[in-house]
Amino acid sequence: DLGGGGGGGRSGGSGGGMGSEGPSMSGMRPQRQTPLEQFSDRLKLNKEQREQVQTILSAAFEESAPLRSDFDKGRVAIAGAMIEGRSADELKKMLDPYAEMASQMTAIEVKAFAKVWATLKPNQQSKAGQAFELLAEVFERPQRQAGGGGRRGKQ
Repeated sequence: DLGGGGGGGRSGGSGGGMGSEGPSMSGMRPQRQTPLEQFSDRLKLNKEQREQVQTILSAAFEESAPLRSDFDKGRVAIAGAMIEGRSADELKKMLDPYAEMASQMTAIEVKAFAKVWATLKPNQQSKAGQAFELLAEVFERPQRQAGGGGRRGKQ
Protein backbone atom coordinates (compact mmCIF):
# COMPACT_ATOMS: atom_id res chain seq x y z
CA ASP A 1 0.00 0.00 0.00
CA LEU A 2 1.75 3.13 -1.15
CA GLY A 3 -1.04 5.53 -0.41
CA GLY A 4 -1.24 6.01 3.27
CA GLY A 5 -1.42 4.37 6.62
CA GLY A 6 -0.57 0.83 5.55
CA GLY A 7 2.41 -1.15 4.32
CA GLY A 8 4.89 -0.07 1.67
CA GLY A 9 4.28 3.65 1.37
CA ARG A 10 3.94 6.36 3.88
CA SER A 11 3.50 4.93 7.32
CA GLY A 12 4.27 6.12 10.79
CA GLY A 13 1.96 8.98 11.49
CA SER A 14 0.73 10.10 8.13
CA GLY A 15 -2.57 8.26 8.55
CA GLY A 16 -5.40 7.70 6.16
CA GLY A 17 -5.49 6.55 2.58
CA MET A 18 -5.59 8.64 -0.58
CA GLY A 19 -7.71 11.73 -0.25
CA SER A 20 -8.44 11.21 3.43
CA GLU A 21 -7.90 14.75 4.65
CA GLY A 22 -10.74 15.73 6.88
CA PRO A 23 -11.36 18.90 8.78
CA SER A 24 -8.79 19.45 11.50
CA MET A 25 -9.88 19.68 15.09
CA SER A 26 -8.88 22.84 16.91
CA GLY A 27 -5.47 22.53 18.49
CA MET A 28 -4.45 19.62 16.26
CA ARG A 29 -2.15 19.85 13.26
CA PRO A 30 -3.76 18.84 9.98
CA GLN A 31 -2.39 15.65 8.47
CA ARG A 32 0.12 16.14 5.69
CA GLN A 33 -0.70 14.44 2.41
CA THR A 34 1.55 11.69 1.13
CA PRO A 35 3.33 12.27 -2.20
CA LEU A 36 0.91 9.80 -3.80
CA GLU A 37 -2.09 11.72 -2.45
CA GLN A 38 -0.57 14.96 -3.71
CA PHE A 39 0.04 13.38 -7.12
CA SER A 40 -3.54 12.08 -7.30
CA ASP A 41 -5.00 15.40 -6.22
CA ARG A 42 -2.83 17.46 -8.55
CA LEU A 43 -4.02 15.41 -11.54
CA LYS A 44 -7.59 15.10 -10.24
CA LEU A 45 -7.59 11.32 -10.62
CA ASN A 46 -10.93 9.55 -10.36
CA LYS A 47 -11.35 6.46 -8.17
CA GLU A 48 -10.60 4.02 -11.01
CA GLN A 49 -7.47 5.94 -12.00
CA ARG A 50 -6.30 6.06 -8.38
CA GLU A 51 -6.65 2.28 -8.18
CA GLN A 52 -4.73 1.84 -11.46
CA VAL A 53 -1.97 4.18 -10.28
CA GLN A 54 -1.80 2.33 -6.96
CA THR A 55 -1.35 -1.00 -8.80
CA ILE A 56 1.30 0.40 -11.15
CA LEU A 57 3.27 2.04 -8.36
CA SER A 58 3.03 -0.98 -6.06
CA ALA A 59 4.60 -3.14 -8.78
CA ALA A 60 7.33 -0.55 -9.39
CA PHE A 61 7.95 -0.18 -5.66
CA GLU A 62 8.39 -3.94 -5.37
CA GLU A 63 10.73 -3.97 -8.39
CA SER A 64 12.85 -1.20 -6.84
CA ALA A 65 13.11 -2.75 -3.35
CA PRO A 66 16.59 -4.29 -3.77
CA LEU A 67 17.89 -1.09 -5.35
CA ARG A 68 16.53 1.12 -2.56
CA SER A 69 18.35 -0.92 0.06
CA ASP A 70 21.66 -0.83 -1.85
CA PHE A 71 21.13 2.84 -2.67
CA ASP A 72 20.83 3.77 0.99
CA LYS A 73 23.85 1.65 1.95
CA GLY A 74 25.86 3.32 -0.81
CA ARG A 75 24.87 6.78 0.38
CA VAL A 76 25.98 5.97 3.93
CA ALA A 77 29.28 4.50 2.71
CA ILE A 78 30.00 7.53 0.52
CA ALA A 79 29.23 9.95 3.34
CA GLY A 80 31.47 7.97 5.68
CA ALA A 81 34.31 7.96 3.15
CA MET A 82 34.00 11.73 2.71
CA ILE A 83 34.03 12.30 6.46
CA GLU A 84 37.13 10.10 6.74
CA GLY A 85 38.83 12.17 4.05
CA ARG A 86 39.33 9.35 1.56
CA SER A 87 41.04 10.14 -1.73
CA ALA A 88 39.21 11.17 -4.89
CA ASP A 89 40.09 7.83 -6.48
CA GLU A 90 38.58 5.91 -3.56
CA LEU A 91 35.44 8.04 -3.70
CA LYS A 92 35.14 7.54 -7.46
CA LYS A 93 35.14 3.76 -6.93
CA MET A 94 32.11 4.26 -4.68
CA LEU A 95 30.38 6.97 -6.71
CA ASP A 96 30.35 5.09 -10.01
CA PRO A 97 28.21 2.16 -8.76
CA TYR A 98 26.04 4.63 -6.83
CA ALA A 99 25.41 6.62 -10.01
CA GLU A 100 24.49 3.40 -11.82
CA MET A 101 21.97 2.56 -9.09
CA ALA A 102 20.52 6.06 -9.36
CA SER A 103 20.15 5.54 -13.09
CA GLN A 104 18.41 2.18 -12.58
CA MET A 105 16.04 3.69 -10.00
CA THR A 106 15.19 6.55 -12.34
CA ALA A 107 14.49 4.03 -15.13
CA ILE A 108 12.00 2.18 -12.89
CA GLU A 109 10.33 5.47 -11.96
CA VAL A 110 10.11 6.58 -15.60
CA LYS A 111 8.68 3.22 -16.68
CA ALA A 112 6.02 3.49 -13.95
CA PHE A 113 5.31 7.09 -14.91
CA ALA A 114 4.82 6.06 -18.57
CA LYS A 115 2.27 3.48 -17.45
CA VAL A 116 0.52 6.07 -15.28
CA TRP A 117 0.61 8.56 -18.18
CA ALA A 118 -1.25 6.04 -20.36
CA THR A 119 -4.13 5.99 -17.84
CA LEU A 120 -4.58 9.78 -17.92
CA LYS A 121 -7.02 11.83 -19.94
CA PRO A 122 -5.54 14.57 -22.19
CA ASN A 123 -6.38 17.36 -19.74
CA GLN A 124 -4.63 15.40 -16.97
CA GLN A 125 -1.61 14.66 -19.17
CA SER A 126 -1.01 18.38 -19.60
CA LYS A 127 -0.41 18.63 -15.82
CA ALA A 128 1.50 15.37 -15.43
CA GLY A 129 5.02 16.70 -16.03
CA GLN A 130 4.96 18.88 -12.95
CA ALA A 131 3.61 15.97 -10.88
CA PHE A 132 6.40 13.55 -11.86
CA GLU A 133 8.73 14.64 -9.05
CA LEU A 134 6.14 13.48 -6.52
CA LEU A 135 6.45 9.93 -7.85
CA ALA A 136 10.14 9.82 -6.95
CA GLU A 137 9.15 10.54 -3.36
CA VAL A 138 6.76 7.59 -3.41
CA PHE A 139 9.75 5.30 -3.91
CA GLU A 140 11.64 6.53 -0.86
CA ARG A 141 11.74 4.51 2.30
CA PRO A 142 8.68 4.86 4.55
CA GLN A 143 10.79 5.96 7.54
CA ARG A 144 12.16 8.93 5.61
CA GLN A 145 8.74 9.97 4.39
CA ALA A 146 7.25 9.80 7.86
CA GLY A 147 10.14 11.82 9.24
CA GLY A 148 9.96 14.41 6.49
CA GLY A 149 13.58 13.66 5.58
CA GLY A 150 15.53 14.74 2.55
CA ARG A 151 14.91 13.85 -1.05
CA ARG A 152 16.98 11.41 -3.01
CA GLY A 153 19.20 13.18 -5.49
CA LYS A 154 19.00 16.60 -3.80
CA GLN A 155 22.07 16.79 -1.62
